[in-house]
Amino acid sequence: AMIANGAATSALNFIGGFLGFYCGVVGFAMMGYLLYEHADKLDIGSSGPRGKDLPADEFSRREALGSSHIYAQLGRIDEAKKVINDALNAAPAEISLNERKFMLLKLQPQSERFVSFSADYLRLLCTNQKTEMAVSAYLDICQSNPQFIPAEPDTRMQLAQGLAARQKWREAKLLLVNLHSQHPGYAGLGEAYVLLARVYLESTNNSDNAGKILGFLRKNFPNALEQPEGLEVTQLYSSLTAR
Repeated sequence: AMIANGAATSALNFIGGFLGFYCGVVGFAMMGYLLYEHADKLDIGSSGPRGKDLPADEFSRREALGSSHIYAQLGRIDEAKKVINDALNAAPAEISLNERKFMLLKLQPQSERFVSFSADYLRLLCTNQKTEMAVSAYLDICQSNPQFIPAEPDTRMQLAQGLAARQKWREAKLLLVNLHSQHPGYAGLGEAYVLLARVYLESTNNSDNAGKILGFLRKNFPNALEQPEGLEVTQLYSSLTAR
């Protein structure tokens, strides 16, 4: 009986070891296939420079993006986040790494971590003049967090400009309304309210609110109305109210 039990145990150990080996082989094969399939997205095509030809920081960036992509494809999201977080510890301002972290956190869009990181991400994009990326990210955030408003007035202004360029008037207005009470010392307040007046005129032909804003500007920021944008909005207001 003892011999039979020992044989059974050995057989089970063999089967377990084989299954572990088999799963490992399949996992590596799948990772290799995904790397090959998405080589263009990961910027690791055979025609590009090999690892030894890249600077260390660039190699680390590509390695982190590639590994996190594979982990995400396999559903191993926590491992994908860890890879990106480790890379960000060495390069916290790297846009592509922050973008990947944003995409991973967006899988749980109502989590507190996603909201707090989103504020930092938008600030980073705006600081680096990545307005189109910032606007796209902001619209993504608002889908699940419609009340989300960045704290910094510079970020809000830049996003509002990008949104207005896309004719996203409602979203631009939400970023600009009451900016003077929330950030009374903001240096770009005059420019921001010229844009807000334009938003009212362009979106809903709300000349009443636009007129109030223009009156506020004449009293507090007359120089803003003498700039090209201010003159254009004043002319638009005059043409609409003359009808």
